[in-house]
Amino acid sequence: MDRSRPIPLPVLRVERTTEWAENELTAAIAVVAEGGAGRITIANIEVTDELAGRGAALAQQAGVAFAVDPDPITGRRALRIGPRL
Repeated sequence: MDRSRPIPLPVLRVERTTEWAENELTAAIAVVAEGGAGRITIANIEVTDELAGRGAALAQQAGVAFAVDPDPITGRRALRIGPRL
């Protein structure tokens, strides 16, 4: 039997947290607006006022509901997208 040896993993590009959160928010709004999901909750992220404001504006343009709710598990704020209006 061959000896195991470590396999070097590629270095991943780590996005800024705010950029990642905005991408998740935009994708969730698009999925709900297109009917791919009835409701999506994005939890366990840092929800800034800027992110919440951007989400509200994008959701309104797309015709979907948007809310910022406390996540019962982590206590942090969570984004709830959907249902379609």
